[in-house]
Amino acid sequence: MLPQRPAPRRPSVAERIEEDASSVTKLTSVLPAATLAPVRAMTERTMPSHAPRFDKKNTGLLAKFQMLQHHQPDKLRPNSPTFKESTLSLQRNMAALTSFNLKEKQSVQVLKQQLEQTQVEIESLKIELGLAKGESKRLSDELHVDKTSTAHAIIQANQKRQSDVDKKQLEDNHQVEIFKWENRCQEISANHKQLAKLLARAQDNERVLTRKAADAAEHVTALETTVAALRLELQTIARAKLAEDDTLKARAENEALRCKVVALNQSLDDVHAKERDARNTLTIKTMQFAQEKDALLREISHVRDEWTAARAHGQLEHDKLTAIIARDEKHKADLESQVVDLTDKCIALDEAASSVRKQLDFQVKVIDDKQLALDQTKALAAQHERDVERLMREIAALDGENATMREKLIMVSDVWAACTSQNPTVQALQQGRQGQNEALAIVLDEKERLKAEVVKAKEEVAKLTAQLAKGAPSGDVVALQTQLASMLNKKNELLLMMDQMKAELTTLTTSHTTLRIAHDTLLQRCAALEEVAMDPSVIIMLKQAQLDLTDTVNKLVEAETSSETAFTCLKCMSIFVRPVTLTGCGHTYCESCLYSTRGSGVGHACKECGAWSSSDGLFHNNALADLASRFVYRQQTLSSLTGVCQSLEDAFAAPTVALVVGGTGKT
Repeated sequence: MLPQRPAPRRPSVAERIEEDASSVTKLTSVLPAATLAPVRAMTERTMPSHAPRFDKKNTGLLAKFQMLQHHQPDKLRPNSPTFKESTLSLQRNMAALTSFNLKEKQSVQVLKQQLEQTQVEIESLKIELGLAKGESKRLSDELHVDKTSTAHAIIQANQKRQSDVDKKQLEDNHQVEIFKWENRCQEISANHKQLAKLLARAQDNERVLTRKAADAAEHVTALETTVAALRLELQTIARAKLAEDDTLKARAENEALRCKVVALNQSLDDVHAKERDARNTLTIKTMQFAQEKDALLREISHVRDEWTAARAHGQLEHDKLTAIIARDEKHKADLESQVVDLTDKCIALDEAASSVRKQLDFQVKVIDDKQLALDQTKALAAQHERDVERLMREIAALDGENATMREKLIMVSDVWAACTSQNPTVQALQQGRQGQNEALAIVLDEKERLKAEVVKAKEEVAKLTAQLAKGAPSGDVVALQTQLASMLNKKNELLLMMDQMKAELTTLTTSHTTLRIAHDTLLQRCAALEEVAMDPSVIIMLKQAQLDLTDTVNKLVEAETSSETAFTCLKCMSIFVRPVTLTGCGHTYCESCLYSTRGSGVGHACKECGAWSSSDGLFHNNALADLASRFVYRQQTLSSLTGVCQSLEDAFAAPTVALVVGGTGKT
C-alpha cells in the first residue's frame, strides 16, 4: 500500500511546526548517509541551482501543485500557509516512502538469509541420507555373509535368527527415517519455492518503490524551482513595500514635526504669559510675606510672653504637686504602720481563738463521753426492765399454780386426815408437801429480791438522768463561746479596715502617678511652646498650610454648589427624598411631591413639561437616591471643614487668645 496525502485538516500552526520538525528528525534518522545529503540540499536550498524542467510529465502531486499555483498564485508564495502545508506534506510523503523502501529491503535481506539457511539444511540432510543408505547396504552385506557362514549350528542359527530380526527391525527403522527425511526435504523444497516467489515479489516492489522515489525526487526538484521563483517574487514585493512604508513614514514624521513646532510655539507663548503672571504674583507674595513676617514677629513676642507665664504657672503647679506627693508619702507611711499593727492584732486574735477552740474541743469530748455512758446506762436499764417483767410474769404463773395446789392439798388433808393420820406413807406425803411449801417460800424470797433490784435500777436510772441534765454546757463554756465569737467579729472588722486602707493607699498611689504624669506633660508642653516660639519657619509653614486648606475647601464648596441642581427636586426645591423618574419625559421628583400633584386619573402629569405618564411609566431611581445621600454627606463634611478653616484663621488672626485658651484647656 502506497502512502497517500492525508485528508485535509486544519491543525494549529504550532502543531504543524512540531509535526514537521518530528518528520524531519525521523527522516534524518531513517535515511542512509548517501541519500541524506541530496534530500537536505533539496529542503534547505534557498536559491535555484538549475533551470526548471517544463517538458516533464506532470502527474500526481506535481500536477496538483502546479494547478494550485495557476489558480491561486498568492497562496503558493513561500510565506503563505498553503505553500508551507504543501511543502510539509510532500516532506512527510517522502519520509513515508523512504521508510517503506527501507522496510522492504530489510525484509528481502531476511528472506535471503532464510533461503541460504534452508539450502544448507537441505545439503546436510542429503549427506545424512547418503550415510544412512551406505549403512543399510553394509548391514545387508553383513547379513548375507552371516547367513552363508553359520548355516550348520543350531545355536548359531538361533543367534543368527535373532540378529536377523534385530537387523530387520533396524532396517525398518532406517527406512522410516529415510522416509521422514525425504518428506522433510520435500517440505523444504516447497518452502524454498515459496521463498523464491516472495523474493521475486519483494524485488519487484523494490523496483517500483525505486521508480516512485525517483519520480518524487523529480517532483521535489520542480517544487524547489517554483519555490525559488516565488522567493524572488516575494523579495521584489517586500522591497517595494518597504520603499512605500518608508515614504509613508517620512510623511507622517514630517506632519508630526510640523505639529510639534506649532505646539512648541504655543507653549512658548504660554510660558511667556506664565512668566509675567509669576513675576506679578511674586511681587504680591513678597509684599504679603513682609506683612506676615511683621505679624509673625509680633506673634512670637506674644508667644514668648505666654510661654513665660505658662512656665511660671507650671512651676507653681510643680510645687503644689511636690507638697501633695510629700503629704501622700506621709499618709502612706501612717497607713503602713496601721496595717502592721492590725496584722499583729490579728495574729494575737488567731492565737486566742486557737486556745478557745482547744478548750471547746475538750468540753465537747467530755460531753460526748458522758452521753455515751448515759446511752449505755439506758440500754442496761431497759434490759433490766425487760428481765423484771419476764420474772413478774413467771411469778404470777407460779402464784396461780401454788394457790391451786394449796387448795387441793387442803381438801385432801381434810378428807383423809382421820384415816391416814397413822400411815407412814401419809406422813411422807406430808413431808413432801412441807418441802413444796419451803420451795414456794424460796421463790417468794427471790421475787422480793428482784423487786428490790428493780427499784434500785430505777433509782440508778433517775440518778443518771439527773447527771445527764447536769452535763449540759456550763456558764464558763458559754462565756468562752461568746468571747470566741466576739473575737472573730473583731478580727473580721480589722481585716475589712485593713482592706479599706489598702484600697485607699492604691487610690492615693494612682492619683500620685496621675499628678506626676500631668506634671511631666506640662513640662513637655512648655518645652514644645519654647521650640515653637523660637522657630519662625514652623509658623510660616502652618500659615501656608492653613491658606492652602482654605483654598481647597472653597473650591470644593463651589463645585458642590454648582452640582446641587442635579440633586434638587423641581417642585419642593430640596434635595431628593426617594426620587422617582418619569420615563416619558425623564424628569425626576420626590415621591411625595409626585403623588401630591396626582389628579383623579390613573397617570401622572409632569410639572415641568406637562407630559403625561401612566402609573407603569415611572420607576424609583435608586442610583440617584444614593448620589443624593452622598451629596448631603459631602455638604455636611464641607460645612465642618469650613468651620475648622474659620477657627484656624481666627487662631492665626489672634494667636495670643488662641494659645491661652488651648493651654488652659490642655491643663
